Amino acid sequence: MNRLFTPFQRLHSEDEFPGTGIGLAIVRRVVNMHRGEVCADGTVGQGAAFYFTLQRRSSGEQEG
Repeated sequence: MNRLFTPFQRLHSEDEFPGTGIGLAIVRRVVNMHRGEVCADGTVGQGAAFYFTLQRRSSGEQEG
């Protein structure tokens, strides 16, 4: 599944699903910047679900 979140790596041909292969890589980067995790769960022919978690900011942390 590492390939799923790698920039420009596609698991299907562009004829099957349009796109550049950058979307999930961006999601992973943003979630990681917020000290979270992202994962995927899927079944062939039934679709996929994507989950992410983010850590709560501690009371001493500032935005920005």
